[in-house]
Amino acid sequence: MLAPLTSPKPRWREFGSVLSIWLLGCLVLLWRSLALNGGKLTYCLDDPYIHLAVAQGILDGTYGVNPGEVSSPSSSLLWPLLLVPFVAAGWGEVAPL
Repeated sequence: MLAPLTSPKPRWREFGSVLSIWLLGCLVLLWRSLALNGGKLTYCLDDPYIHLAVAQGILDGTYGVNPGEVSSPSSSLLWPLLLVPFVAAGWGEVAPL
């Protein structure tokens, strides 16, 4: 006779361990990156900078990178809008992270 099927118990301890190791690795990489760049956060792609420029443009009353020139330089309409509060608060450089 076969035993009844039971659902496996969730492995929260293992999940928590893996997540903790992953987060620790991310923090170490961020710390080393900041240490090697003199405490300044930099991005290897230009997309975060474009999104930040569009967010700054929104704060200045336009939508685009160049003042007075309305354009859509980014592929996302929503992301620059989500960055606006961070740019206004002075946290723009950290917000895309």
